[in-house]
Amino acid sequence: MEDVANSLARFRSFSVLAPHSTFAFETDTCDDRYSLLRVDYRVVARVFDDARLSVSLIDEQGGEIVWSLEIVLAERHIHSAFRVLSKQVAIALAHEIERIQIEPGRQHNGEAYRLMLEGQQLLNGRCDLPFIRRARSLFRRAIDLDHSLAAARARIAQTLQLEWLMLGGNDPHLLHRAKAEAEASREIDPALGVGFWMEAVVALYQRDFDRSAEKFFEAEALAPNSADLLLQHADALAHFGDCETAWEKFQSAIDLNPLAPDIYWWAGASIAFDRKDYIGAVNLCSHMNNDEPALRILTASHALSGDLDNARRCAGRLRENYPGMSARDIAALSPDRDPAANENFCNALRLAGIK
Repeated sequence: MEDVANSLARFRSFSVLAPHSTFAFETDTCDDRYSLLRVDYRVVARVFDDARLSVSLIDEQGGEIVWSLEIVLAERHIHSAFRVLSKQVAIALAHEIERIQIEPGRQHNGEAYRLMLEGQQLLNGRCDLPFIRRARSLFRRAIDLDHSLAAARARIAQTLQLEWLMLGGNDPHLLHRAKAEAEASREIDPALGVGFWMEAVVALYQRDFDRSAEKFFEAEALAPNSADLLLQHADALAHFGDCETAWEKFQSAIDLNPLAPDIYWWAGASIAFDRKDYIGAVNLCSHMNNDEPALRILTASHALSGDLDNARRCAGRLRENYPGMSARDIAALSPDRDPAANENFCNALRLAGIK
């Protein structure tokens, strides 16, 4: 926490008290000496028995918690946790303090906000190209009206990444644009988890696994109860090879969003496939209103569960979506750290009749 306090000292829009004086008081101490500090905000950190660290920014005047995050201090996350604490927490705290001071005088654009919400509603509906492109158009219009809408920039990144995937991963420019939009979102609002989340997703599909894991960690610290983020993190963990943790996070996402849109069941089927639960993957796809985005998983799952008739029917539809692509080309769209996982997927597609 002293690293955080020292990192905050580089910001010019507010003053930071020296750690020695502030650490001299117990939490919630309010005596005559405490009044010497003349604080407007304080940062409180607590460590819980189950190795969770909670960090909160509190408005001293009313006692309101205006920002918080939670970090899991598991052994494999310790290094990332310290990076978050020394860098990300300081930046997020500074942004939040500046926002609180500036927001009252800022005029928000209601039309931009409405357009962003409409775009998000489209993304939470059907997961197909026309809906994805319509959503992106709405997000673009929102940004044109209000350049400070970090969430809209992150959602543009999401639509670009989804389009790249659904078009067969043959246009690296789409992923580069997605990365730029995600980074722009994070720069606008470093306290918003969705920018980090989309950076993590793009890094995953660029096979930068270490960066993806780091960005997912930061995103989840900022938004630990976001069902959408938990889902994407679960999907990534399966690609990293940690299928059981991935399944637990997927179940947590469904618990938070039980009437989930198609993209949830698509991701869940992918995780089930990586767990070699092929019948479970098929069942998860059955929840989708439109199973076309999940055809790769559905084809391979039918094949490896022994249902070759349905596997071949799905393979016929899959060839229409990816004309001229071989089984290996289609399998390569899945960003698995373990080459054996891609080989298993490729063999399943060949069983279904794709050469």
